Amino acid sequence: MSFITRQFALIATLCLMSFGLFAQESNRVPGELLISIKVGFNGKQLEESFNLYSPDKITLQERLMPDFNIYRFSFNENSENPLRILNLIKQHAYVDVAQFNHQVQLRVTTPNDASFTQQWSLNNTGQNGGTNDADIDAVEAWDITTGGTTVTGDTIVVAVIDGGFQLNHPDLQQNFYRNYQEIAGNGIDDDNNGYVDDINGWNAFNDNGTIPSDQHGTHVSGIIGARGNNSTGVAGVNWNVKVMGIAGSTGSEATVIKAYGYAATMRKLYNQTNGAKGAYVVATNSSFGVDLANPNNYPLWCAFYDTLGKYGILSAGATANANYNIDTQGDIPTACPSNFLISVTNTTNTDAKNSSCGYGATTIDLGSPGTSVYNTVTNSGYSNLTGTSMATPHVAGAIGLMYAAACDQLINESKTIPQVAAQQMKQYLLDGTDPVSSMANITVTGGRLNVHKALINVLTYPCDPTAPPVVNFNGSNNNGCPGITVTFSNQTIGQPDSYLWFFPGGSPSTSTLPNPTVTYNLLGTYDVTLIAGNTFGFDTLTLSNYVNVNTNGTTMFWSEGFESASTFNDINWNIVSTSNVNWELFDGVAGNGTSTKAPRVNIFSNQNDAGARYGLVTPPLDFSNHSNVQMNFKHAYRRRVTTITDSLFVFVSVDGGNTFPFKLLAKGENGQGTLATSNVTTTNWVPSQSTQWCFNDNTPGCFSVDLSDFDGLSDVRVKFEVLSNGNNNMYLDDVELIGQCQEPQLVAPVAEINISKTVACIGETITISDASANTPINWQWSLTGGNPSSSNQPAFTTTFSDSGTYDITLIVTNFAGADTLTLLGAVTIYPVPETPVVTQSNDTLFSSASSGNQWYFNNNPIIGATNSFLIPSNNGNYSVIVTNAYSCASVSNSYNFIKSGLASLNGQNIFNLYPNPANSSITIETGSNGKYTFELTDALGRIVTTVEFNNRTTTFNISNLPSGIYAASIVTDGKRITKKLVVSH
Repeated sequence: MSFITRQFALIATLCLMSFGLFAQESNRVPGELLISIKVGFNGKQLEESFNLYSPDKITLQERLMPDFNIYRFSFNENSENPLRILNLIKQHAYVDVAQFNHQVQLRVTTPNDASFTQQWSLNNTGQNGGTNDADIDAVEAWDITTGGTTVTGDTIVVAVIDGGFQLNHPDLQQNFYRNYQEIAGNGIDDDNNGYVDDINGWNAFNDNGTIPSDQHGTHVSGIIGARGNNSTGVAGVNWNVKVMGIAGSTGSEATVIKAYGYAATMRKLYNQTNGAKGAYVVATNSSFGVDLANPNNYPLWCAFYDTLGKYGILSAGATANANYNIDTQGDIPTACPSNFLISVTNTTNTDAKNSSCGYGATTIDLGSPGTSVYNTVTNSGYSNLTGTSMATPHVAGAIGLMYAAACDQLINESKTIPQVAAQQMKQYLLDGTDPVSSMANITVTGGRLNVHKALINVLTYPCDPTAPPVVNFNGSNNNGCPGITVTFSNQTIGQPDSYLWFFPGGSPSTSTLPNPTVTYNLLGTYDVTLIAGNTFGFDTLTLSNYVNVNTNGTTMFWSEGFESASTFNDINWNIVSTSNVNWELFDGVAGNGTSTKAPRVNIFSNQNDAGARYGLVTPPLDFSNHSNVQMNFKHAYRRRVTTITDSLFVFVSVDGGNTFPFKLLAKGENGQGTLATSNVTTTNWVPSQSTQWCFNDNTPGCFSVDLSDFDGLSDVRVKFEVLSNGNNNMYLDDVELIGQCQEPQLVAPVAEINISKTVACIGETITISDASANTPINWQWSLTGGNPSSSNQPAFTTTFSDSGTYDITLIVTNFAGADTLTLLGAVTIYPVPETPVVTQSNDTLFSSASSGNQWYFNNNPIIGATNSFLIPSNNGNYSVIVTNAYSCASVSNSYNFIKSGLASLNGQNIFNLYPNPANSSITIETGSNGKYTFELTDALGRIVTTVEFNNRTTTFNISNLPSGIYAASIVTDGKRITKKLVVSH
């Protein structure tokens, strides 16, 4: 093909492309142009000029804005060629930019599912008497993502714990989770996750992989993840998420915990194997619970939300379907105090609170649509259901959708620090709620779920890997009595690698740990500051008055759970018995959370010991800083026969345990549940489940003993005494003292100083921090010679510009007094060497320092290169670090060396030089006669000798040269060879 032919083909192709592109502009406004006109001209001038010479006419319609020279023109769409007019306009001398006018519409991603218009919770247009936009803004959220996978390719999984699921529902079957690491029906745990044949999830009822069918679980699953845009039925909050079905929402608490355990195991395995096994579970949905339940009686259930959170799983929990205050009357799970639980109540299609659901200003996080929600049910059908059960999966689904919108940095953090990423996602979701009046003052956020706003918040995450971190943190138990211990949880994002905390009023007052624990002993409110940094910078956050130490509330100031002890002596408990039979620390109980140890009297095995008294006495208890002291404890007891009963007493001593004159509790079983926690058994009984302990039995329940008569005393001892009547065994556990706190007696601080380095070099950074006892609240540092030389912070960094020995003085104060500490000669500062200078002479580099050199090539040390000169063998960047006797160092600037090339002398690549080391003279052999120049260069790069010679062998006198290292060079015909020469006298 000739050049001309190729050119024609290209023009033809471009023309076809142009018309093809034009044909695709279906949103073009017929007969309209938008034209930006150059400065100095206007729309009327363009209209007159263009129409004067062109057969195609345009008409000025309007100037779009007074401050900008942009106009709208019209033309006859039917009589003129639109593309020809546009091209002609573009070529006009008055025109800067010209284009067609286009139709613009609201960008909304609406699925084609047949019944989507019935899903008011996702898109409320006022259908069925609803309020326009009283929804979660799902349609707007889907413009960002419709869910399914993360940016790094992880398949997002939401675990639903419920009664069962129709796995083959046509609108769900593609979105139910499947464990492809497991082989169906072979009876083998193929993926070694501890579960056999868990192809489709897990059945915690029967401990197998067979998933039952259930309407409730199918409906919940559809809200989270019914297949979207498949022309069938409905859409979920996520169109493509995987729903992990776990059967286990009813029955005993043990079943529920097993169900949660499967989700935790799968995410833990995913984290450990970098996605090779397990599942990327980001949320669980719990549309079940226990009305009016006290979280203190369900410690293991509540604690498991923290376990899930540890691996990166948030949990959405449905509150009670009853109109009461969860804050005061309780609920499980939504009153559990976990930072990884999101508690949800039910809103209607008018954004009202459903009249039959719980609320709580401190326990219920937000509202979510849950009234007449249309979605999938069993028998491959669809139906409206109402309840907090329907509200909660909207939240769980929103969490799944948020992970699909997250950038790779956030997803990576969800794998390396999953608990931090999970809490960040929770905050994004809660911060994104729509304020609605029905939720004000009865929920934490005062709002209703808005998944679009939640996704917008996710997009604010700092995804630049070269950006400084963004600091955030929180602290548990930050409001309470003197002596409270606050554990701070770092939630900084952006991969920080250093932390510096400041805790004025706390002990310690500073920390460099990511998650420090701090004790506050004095009344007051205290700021907390965290500075976090990485290679790219630092960020600082101060939360003012974050810790509030007061006497307004009660605190558990002493407890004993017996788990850490092997004997009673280990924990300073004493046995007092009228028999050879005694209390024993029994290991083997179950049902009381994770506890396996409990004090026991084995009455069953010692029935002939009837009438004996078995006493167990606590260590000395200090009530001096508390008032209205109460003692709580747990017990478990069953009778062998109904005709007799054993008894439990509580006595108090205030004379060091010599006498116990105060009897505060006396209980014996009378057949009405006054002591026994379970029914009669004729076996040597050991509690094995939670229903056999007092906290699962309202008659009698767990006992509380009022010890307020002993408030203020510093040595109180309590005796638990069992009177045997030969019946059955008695167990105790979890003894706690609770009291209203009082202001402790103030003690003046005792100054102490921490220094990161006591020996340093000039310019080196030293961190100086307070380590004083008794909680100082003010600091005054003095450091002569330091920069800075003073500070009023608990910790600071400083440098020194002169060598020497320096003192440090610290004055600390609190409301009880002050203390001063001066450390004489606390810091010794050594000089640094003069910054070396690298010079070049011919093909040799020289350091200005005569000793202590270490040469570097491209920032890597050259092994053995410690002389004051270097003969490089490669082009590149060279530098030298000089270290003195104090281990202080200076580094030169980088020197770019370009090798001129080593030529041969008369066909030889070497010359001989001897002796070496030399004293008074040296001899040079070149191999042949010729015209040569001999040069000697010292360590500073100075040429100290230049001699011309012609003979093959020549001797030179060097007796006048100082001892040292020299570069000996032979030059001939512009070519040079250099060798090292050592002169030693």
